Amino acid sequence: MQRQVPLLLIILVFHMSTGLRCINNCEQNFNISQPFNSFDNRCGRPVEDAYRCYVKMQFFFHLDEVTMLFITGTSTNKDFIRIEPNRTKHFSYQIEYACDNFDDCARTFAEKKMIEMKEKSYNISSIFNDFDVLLSRTDTSKELTCYDGNRTTNLCSTPDKLCYLEHHQISDTTDASSCPQEFNNPTVNVIVNDQGYGAGLFVRCSRHLCNTAETVNTVKQILFKHQITDKNGRTRSWTTSTGTTVISVFFHIVPALLLICIINFM
Repeated sequence: MQRQVPLLLIILVFHMSTGLRCINNCEQNFNISQPFNSFDNRCGRPVEDAYRCYVKMQFFFHLDEVTMLFITGTSTNKDFIRIEPNRTKHFSYQIEYACDNFDDCARTFAEKKMIEMKEKSYNISSIFNDFDVLLSRTDTSKELTCYDGNRTTNLCSTPDKLCYLEHHQISDTTDASSCPQEFNNPTVNVIVNDQGYGAGLFVRCSRHLCNTAETVNTVKQILFKHQITDKNGRTRSWTTSTGTTVISVFFHIVPALLLICIINFM
């Protein structure tokens, strides 16, 4: 009977330490405008002992395309939006999502997010127009004046330069940069990089003295108007899907320690 107890404990430990079932090493492509019900079975058999499920969704709204990449083990949670309203007419939205709360949680998230994005039916032309009016100048022959980090003005030497600002969402502070030299082939754009614990809003603009906190507020209003972000420029509520990470780690480490104790006991 003394050996039956360790055997039962070993079975219990094995059950507690069993990993997640997740899609792995699978990429699928879709047209955003086409009907969508669920992902097909081209991904083959899922991994049965994953520690965490993960999906990267890349929406290219200007191309009407979306790509999905499913893997396991990655812990990144991040949203990245890029809008270039005039020269390149680019609007992409990348979502990285990791979870450990139930089997195939990344697939479940991706299916819901796919339907949600389709239902928003973004008016791409209106989005480009709103940002173009706010950020782009009509007369590109004149030199551009921008604010620098000390709120003083600088005159850009060439007409193709841009004003730049970086807004820190958590601290609600804005840094301005005048005519940065590191950008090749600069184009007016808006970038949102939201990772939950940190978030930034980056703007390149070509209007006179456009890199200001006032521009940030108007950018947020446009993003909210088109249901791209909330009114604060954030992409999600960030009630983390890996909020169970501490518990998950507990139920992976503790069984291993118990197994060591059992082996020593036997």
